[in-house]
Amino acid sequence: MFKKILQLFNQSLVYGIGTIFERLLGFALVPIFTHVLSKAEFGIYVLWMAYVALFVIFYALGLNSALIRFYTDSDAPRQRKLVFSTIFLSVLAVSLVLTLAIFFNQRYLSNALFGPETDSIVVKIMAAVLLLNALNLIGLNTLKAENRAASFLWISLASGGVMLGLTLYFLIIAKSGTIGALWAIFFSDAFKFLLLTLILTRKRFTFRFSFSLLKTMLQFGLPFIPTVLAVALMGIIDRYLIKKLIGLEMVGIYGTGYRLAMVLALFNKAFQYAWEPFIVATHSQPHARELFAKIFTYFLCIISFIFTSFTLLIDPLVRLKLGSFTLFGPEYYQSTSVVPTLMLSSLIYGCYLNFIIGVYIEKKSYYFIIISGVGVAVAFVANLLLIQICGIQGAAWATVIAYAVMAIWLFFLNQRLYKILYEYARIGKLALVVGATIIFAKLSPFEEWDTVFKLVLIGFFPVALFLIGFFHKHELARLKTILSAISKGIPWQN
Repeated sequence: MFKKILQLFNQSLVYGIGTIFERLLGFALVPIFTHVLSKAEFGIYVLWMAYVALFVIFYALGLNSALIRFYTDSDAPRQRKLVFSTIFLSVLAVSLVLTLAIFFNQRYLSNALFGPETDSIVVKIMAAVLLLNALNLIGLNTLKAENRAASFLWISLASGGVMLGLTLYFLIIAKSGTIGALWAIFFSDAFKFLLLTLILTRKRFTFRFSFSLLKTMLQFGLPFIPTVLAVALMGIIDRYLIKKLIGLEMVGIYGTGYRLAMVLALFNKAFQYAWEPFIVATHSQPHARELFAKIFTYFLCIISFIFTSFTLLIDPLVRLKLGSFTLFGPEYYQSTSVVPTLMLSSLIYGCYLNFIIGVYIEKKSYYFIIISGVGVAVAFVANLLLIQICGIQGAAWATVIAYAVMAIWLFFLNQRLYKILYEYARIGKLALVVGATIIFAKLSPFEEWDTVFKLVLIGFFPVALFLIGFFHKHELARLKTILSAISKGIPWQN
């Protein structure tokens, strides 16, 4: 059992690292943005990224999900080429129509999405990036279908490196501001498209097209759109309403806090990559329910430690001095106020991911559509009310409320479809240590040594879990064996 749990988390790392690297770059670039861009300029960037994540859903038509299913199910190379070419041509046709529509309505969209002061060039770049994104997703999903993890990884790393270099050039050397940062994204996506074309598309693509196959794939892929759309809307409602209700500058502040809190979202994403296939492969095995319960406990332990660590250290981190400079621009310091709340929302969403087991096994995916739709409605109403009362902190709490509604609903549904006896006592002990650690940090009597005190508290976190009996004896014994083998350079065997 312990080996299966380790296998799951290893797969989470392997499958997630390519996609996560690009998001991690966005996290790493935040200090540069806060020194180079004004709050309003960064607000435009934040909104632009959210709109791309939303609009690309309509470009893909759910065919990316269909590609993995139908491509994998096809044994003959000729049939695989037909699947690839039908999807590629379909997405290309839809993408060209939508991109041209955006180009022809650039002034109206620029005003509606960003405000009258924003240059319409940001909409032109968005249209081009959406086209490239839609086509790149086809290539990347084909690599997944062929289990070419190494190719997926190095393409992601290479394009991410191009984006990093160009972003630094446009912001620091060319001083092109927000528009320069957007051009960096366009050129990195174009570079990725070129790489995928050279190593994949030109070998898989033929001018063959099947309307009957397209119809079948759309029937499979279109039902995924509502759920994906709901997730994307959850990521844009808060920023859009902040712009409307309290201004573009506050979008920049909130967006900075959101990126700082991204570390838990990245952990969730990596876990999700391996979690769904793990459920399918494991649910029918003996003791599967006990295994799922233990995974949830370990998942909460890891994610709670990350949550607690960042909650305690986020303020000292952004104010960290590097010579005469601070890590973040002073006008962005207030962004840290929303980080713990946003990280709490990611922690709750991680619980939601753990509760999908019953719905996934029973293939009742329509529940995801209903729950996600309710989550979006709750997020919209909560943001509308709380932003006017609490500003950006209200937007962060609205996200917590929406994810909590979704997670609680899915928990009870999962218990009805596939009952799991979670380790509630251990989870309670974990919650106690998290709460106590944060309270002690808030009551710190050491002003000058505050950061050191917080580091001591973080280091004491696993010790506190040990002292209150969170860890079982066999887990400690197994961990001791693994650490001993690693320290001696011996490959560990279960």
